[in-house]
Amino acid sequence: MKGMLQGSYKNYSLQNLCKRVILMHEDLTEFVMLCIIALCFSITSVECERSFSTQNRIKNKCRGSLKPENLDTLIFIAMTKCDISSFNPQKSVQLRLSKKKSRKGRLVQDFKTRAKRVCSQTERQDC
Repeated sequence: MKGMLQGSYKNYSLQNLCKRVILMHEDLTEFVMLCIIALCFSITSVECERSFSTQNRIKNKCRGSLKPENLDTLIFIAMTKCDISSFNPQKSVQLRLSKKKSRKGRLVQDFKTRAKRVCSQTERQDC
């Protein structure tokens, strides 16, 4: 194995080596499995570092109490970099309206003026 890697595949990049092993050497089942795993993982930590920087921008002193689910969603949105000009908010607005009614809407809806209370002479001392 070592001779094969140092000889025939010496000038191959890791990605090309893994692809070649997967396609040409089916008899090396464990090595093929390792190559498949190696193709799935990122070799560098650049993406990980970028996500931590994004998290630090999102979760600051003012937003210290974000739930983990909300933080994950905000990081995902920031990392995917959706173009705002092509975003259609209609689906998001409908989803928001269907899931949770806003407090302001309930307050406006449920607001009723109180009837004036008429106190008797003895109750006025308690009022």
